Amino acid sequence: MKILLDMNLPPSWVGFLQREGFEAVHWSTVGDPRSSDASIMAWARENDFVVFSHDLDFSALLAATQAIGPSVVPRRWYDGGMTAAKIAITIPPEQLARVRRAVRSGHAESVSGYIARVLEEHQQHESLQKLVADLIEEHGMPTKREEAWARRVLARRRRA
Repeated sequence: MKILLDMNLPPSWVGFLQREGFEAVHWSTVGDPRSSDASIMAWARENDFVVFSHDLDFSALLAATQAIGPSVVPRRWYDGGMTAAKIAITIPPEQLARVRRAVRSGHAESVSGYIARVLEEHQQHESLQKLVADLIEEHGMPTKREEAWARRVLARRRRA
């Protein structure tokens, strides 16, 4: 994910986000600090960045123009005791329809629950990819014999 920090957020956040694995830039490094919100949104859309801002102007601009992007994450100051944060996201209509069908059919408790579950599954997938990469780095690629063994064992688990 590529994140564009608005002028009202500290540039020091760029380093933190980059250390966490995000591509991040502060608007002051790519554009005129006096630019309008519309100009910042246009740049973010053209360069596939998500706008991260302290104010709600970007969300309002996105809604008012009925644009399909970029995504906007408003940074709100919530009570530190909250276990969840509210964000606004933009997703293609066909994905939203799929999420709503899952909720209606009972496969998801809510839209938020569905998205949280997908994010958790994605995080687990990334964790497994890292584990495999670490194993290959430490032990090398599996042999044909080891691959055949893994297929047999995994096939038995699927049937059980």
